[in-house]
Amino acid sequence: MAITRLGHIKQAVGSNKSIGVSNAIKYIINPEKTEKGKLVGVHNLIMNASDVAGSSYDQMVQTKDAYVKLTGRQGYHYKISFAKDDKVTPEMAMEIAKEFCELHLNDYEAVYAVHTNTEHLHFHIVFNSVSIVDGLKYHYADGDWKKDIQPIVNKLCEKRGLSIIDEKKPGKKEYRNYGSWKADHKDQGSPKRYYTWERIRADMDACIKKAKSYDEFLNMMNGCGYMMDDSGKHLRIYAPGRVKPVRSYVVTPDKMTYTKENIKRMIAGTYQRRDRREVLNRMYRDWNVFLRTERIKVVGNSGRNNLEFAQREEAVRMILTHDFRGVQDADNYLQYLEAADRELNIIKKYVKSYMDLFSVYEDKLQGIVMYARSQRVTNPSVSRKTYQWKSAMRDYMDLVDAGVNPLLLYRLNATAVRINENVDAFKKKLYVDKQIVRRIINSERDERTTGHIEKVER
Repeated sequence: MAITRLGHIKQAVGSNKSIGVSNAIKYIINPEKTEKGKLVGVHNLIMNASDVAGSSYDQMVQTKDAYVKLTGRQGYHYKISFAKDDKVTPEMAMEIAKEFCELHLNDYEAVYAVHTNTEHLHFHIVFNSVSIVDGLKYHYADGDWKKDIQPIVNKLCEKRGLSIIDEKKPGKKEYRNYGSWKADHKDQGSPKRYYTWERIRADMDACIKKAKSYDEFLNMMNGCGYMMDDSGKHLRIYAPGRVKPVRSYVVTPDKMTYTKENIKRMIAGTYQRRDRREVLNRMYRDWNVFLRTERIKVVGNSGRNNLEFAQREEAVRMILTHDFRGVQDADNYLQYLEAADRELNIIKKYVKSYMDLFSVYEDKLQGIVMYARSQRVTNPSVSRKTYQWKSAMRDYMDLVDAGVNPLLLYRLNATAVRINENVDAFKKKLYVDKQIVRRIINSERDERTTGHIEKVER
């Protein structure tokens, strides 16, 4: 039978908070246990055969950084063992590990390895806690083993004629998760934090529902035992029993719902909860329009020096273009612009995280590119040409020996540069639009600007 053991990797103390993931990967890929590294594989990762642990760990950290998820649970470690009398080969175990990752961890980065050094053949899986698709963290709850995990293992084993565990059969199960381990080691665990993000969010929702103004919301939170710090850009919350403050916007997975501005909108009843897919679809549609129009800048008449007139002209154009029927329409559009800007930041971080993987090859790639460009120079000296050719060939062979295709690397680098340029240009456009919309909203009491909105309404 295939026995599944589950456990999570906590945040480590110190500057390197996810070192536990690195140590777990190094443990499972031990050459002495994996037939000199032959029984090691990766899922949703670029495998560097010369440094599997280092490259895999770096990619996981870059994913965390891209989604601003560097704290909390860092990863998970699963171990799946086979019965002694099961006719399972190391190659078959590798297939099961690979298929398990594809079925249960399709959105997560993982390293898996089969160990042959014990009486019972088994394999380990260490995977990132943060999804590469949406940045949400992997969630394991009581009952998931019985409902999701063991059935998948059973299915993969049964397909190969191996014995299985009947997870529905009453009685003691042959697995052990982290929760049951911690129950037996209470003295080794840290004190339970009763003020979780879920509870803080629930208290915030209750106060937002009752408050009639932002200041009243802060006072009500103080009355619930919280200390509220509204002095900076972000609202910081000191919860009873927690040593460090938490920024209000981090209490949800998207890291954007409970910003200071959105809390004010919730209190006023003007906040719109947006589906991320809807925001992305609209953002990409607007982005394509922006690129097709060759990045036309929306500015005032360049022939006029009157700043106030130019700003009023921008405001009128914005109102007519997006059919604002009132200040609320302008605020809804501003919320979309803010969400789109955050999505663009995620794209930039994601591109950077993957390009950083190839930064060690950048100098060699540049050497090859410089040589290719030098061939366009007329009448180069023979000695200079020979030296450049030899240097470029050495760089080329070094890349090939490292398992890197120089041409594909060059195209990847050029694509990354082009994406970043397009993102930066579109972000500038969004920044201009946000400034214009904010002026429209802030000028609600200005009769001249309000007149433009009322004119559209009529």
